[in-house]
Amino acid sequence: MKANVIAICDENESYCFMLDKYIREHVKLSLEIFDFTNLDDIKKFKFKDNTSLIIISQSLYEELEDFEFRKILVLDEGELRTKEYESENIKTISKYQAVDSIVKEILGICMEDDVLMVGNLPDSKMGIIGLFTPIGRSLQTTFALSLGQELSVNKKVLYLNLEFAAAFEFIMDEHFDENLADLLYFYECHGDKVGLYIDRIKRNVGGLDYIPPVLSGEQICSTTIEQWMGFFKEITRSTDYDYLILDITENVANVYDMLDICDRIYTIQGRDSLSKAKMDQYDLCLQKNGKDNIISKSRKLSIPLFKNLITKASRIPSSEISVFVRNIIREDDFYGNRT
Repeated sequence: MKANVIAICDENESYCFMLDKYIREHVKLSLEIFDFTNLDDIKKFKFKDNTSLIIISQSLYEELEDFEFRKILVLDEGELRTKEYESENIKTISKYQAVDSIVKEILGICMEDDVLMVGNLPDSKMGIIGLFTPIGRSLQTTFALSLGQELSVNKKVLYLNLEFAAAFEFIMDEHFDENLADLLYFYECHGDKVGLYIDRIKRNVGGLDYIPPVLSGEQICSTTIEQWMGFFKEITRSTDYDYLILDITENVANVYDMLDICDRIYTIQGRDSLSKAKMDQYDLCLQKNGKDNIISKSRKLSIPLFKNLITKASRIPSSEISVFVRNIIREDDFYGNRT
């Protein structure tokens, strides 16, 4: 497949270089990017049929005559009149926004009308780590976030929380306009562009990429195991994550089938008699249903009692649980250092 072509046009050479570099690092597509800093070079360049998008400063755009192209993003340099340019194929955004906001706008354009050709990344194996326990208030989510943050020091990790009413706006101190439900819906409609959509809506905390969880349990309960499997396969195909962490709850239909998908599973145990009884019942259910595969991939953990309960994800890396998690990572040889 031919590479997609993006042209960046701005008189400021440093700005072109910065935007070029950020796009190459954060947009996981086969791309050719051409930078232009003057009108003569833009006019001389023979734009190819597969040139998908031109990103151009307001000042250069206004000097061009009869400049028609499939998709154009005009970088607003402070004049409100740029809104007058907007049409089906022309969008505008402030040039002085954070570069990640500009790239999100670029990704939004790329997902419209098959603007960019989406190909496969080189073959890779994304490990799937599952966390599930029948015990409530077990610190499973805190452990999962810490595991993802610690692994993200050396690997690229995506975290999905499959709980509803997970209070993530409180945990992350952020407001979310889009979440996992939107991503799942997008996958059903445009499966081959999941990687682009993830790049657009993902958030990051302590080096860990995550997708905000759903707001309604129905959005998780109604997703079949076949849909989940296809969804995870597409994430593997269209992104370069080393690990996918699934924070699984009983909201998920067919929990055992979801655990079957995982390469390794962590199960948090409790210390009180009720928690132990629940764990015994869970073990018995696995045995009776012939889930030896789940049993063999699972590791039970008893999380120590910590002095301070961490409720904000940004504080987890400096907390006591991170030390506990680093020991688990070392014991389970995530980096293949055993001799």
